[in-house]
Amino acid sequence: ERNDRMVVMNINYGPFDVNALMMDCGIISRRGDIFIGTKGNGVFCIRKGTNLLTTVGSDIKGFDLTSTSIRALCEDKENNLWVGCNKKGLLFMPSRKAKFTTWNFSQQNTNIGGSVTSICKGENGITWCAVQNNGVYGFDSNGKICAHPKAPAGTNIIYRDRQRRFWIGTDNGLFSYNPYSGSFKFEMKINGETVNAITDDGNGKLFVSDFGKGMKIFDSKSGSVNTYNMFMNDPKHGHLNNNWIMTLYYDRQGMLWIGNTAG
Repeated sequence: ERNDRMVVMNINYGPFDVNALMMDCGIISRRGDIFIGTKGNGVFCIRKGTNLLTTVGSDIKGFDLTSTSIRALCEDKENNLWVGCNKKGLLFMPSRKAKFTTWNFSQQNTNIGGSVTSICKGENGITWCAVQNNGVYGFDSNGKICAHPKAPAGTNIIYRDRQRRFWIGTDNGLFSYNPYSGSFKFEMKINGETVNAITDDGNGKLFVSDFGKGMKIFDSKSGSVNTYNMFMNDPKHGHLNNNWIMTLYYDRQGMLWIGNTAG
């Protein structure tokens, strides 16, 4: 209706049979789009500035919106669309793409047999992750598994330092690593249960959790190793209050942050 009078709108139905569509409800969104609910044919939309009728689909796996009878439509203040479906409940259709998506192993017919224990960014949109008892996997920017390179036995952590080099932490020690070729080199042995965390200062020093035995500092330039644990008291720097280090982070101010099972 315009200026208190009815206006005929010529709709381009495209491939749809107008005689087969029974319209039950409709709304005009804040953006000016027209949404139409039908009996048995789901939701249709006519975008603002066009006269083309298009079908609205659902991203929910196993839910066929196109064969659903629609009893009610409502738009909330955040422009999300709520759809009342006959005998199928209430469907929520967000106006914006979800901030988070799930990249799944099982949906890609991959049984990892363990947990994802660490993640780091690679080149060309690849994301690398370490899987407990199953090595390293690479995901492309679309969430598809694109690589499963060879990795040291007992891989628990994959880490990329500030010089863009990759490292692997295992139950036995620290390895330098190239995920693109699957090559690796043993660099440092640990005495605890596993390498639980790694961080670096950007100048070649790596701080490594030797879980249960404290922390080791590995100098990648010289190959030297320094060990710190709760039984060693440095008059200048103090001592660790706990040997079971869960996480490490070296900030831009040169401060090393340590999280352990005691805090």
